[in-house]
Amino acid sequence: MEFLRNFEMLYRRLLATQVIVYVLERRTESLYRRLLNHSDDENQEATSMIVEELLMINDNLLQLHSEQEELAGTIVSALIDILFLATLTEDVMHCC
Repeated sequence: MEFLRNFEMLYRRLLATQVIVYVLERRTESLYRRLLNHSDDENQEATSMIVEELLMINDNLLQLHSEQEELAGTIVSALIDILFLATLTEDVMHCC
């Protein structure tokens, strides 16, 4: 039972990272549109702030990508273990 709770927690974390990535992608699109509107020299400060936020978002996306890869690897390993145990159980049932 503990295994199922841990597995569900991993899956929920993976889904949460996907939601965060989606939100950051929408924010990036919004900032990019604003950046296009502020491309003239008269609004240099606004442009700098937008670029700074885009750089922070990029860093966050890189961290989330690493976390997603780690979570996905853990989930795949758990599924392989489950499949292996199920195969062993089936073999034992056929044997006896």
